[in-house]
Amino acid sequence: MKATKKEFEETFNKLLGTHVEWSRLRYEDLVELAVLFNHPEILLKRLGVNIEEEVGRRRLIEAGVETVREIANQWQGPLARFLRKVVGEPRKKQ
Repeated sequence: MKATKKEFEETFNKLLGTHVEWSRLRYEDLVELAVLFNHPEILLKRLGVNIEEEVGRRRLIEAGVETVREIANQWQGPLARFLRKVVGEPRKKQ
């Protein structure tokens, strides 16, 4: 059974936390939006976001944070306390 425009509206509003009258769009447009939600990489590509670059940047940041955590737990003193505050890491007892 084919979804109604009202069902699309309810689903999109629930998904996005909005109160938009999506049912004013053409049925074909609602289907296209549903496809974009199902495949966000299409939307990101159309918006000019380089997905591979963002994934690489995210991995680099996560690795940097993990390194800072390790250093903060091995060092002592004011710099180590500062680093622990930055990454929200309590000092591990050794």
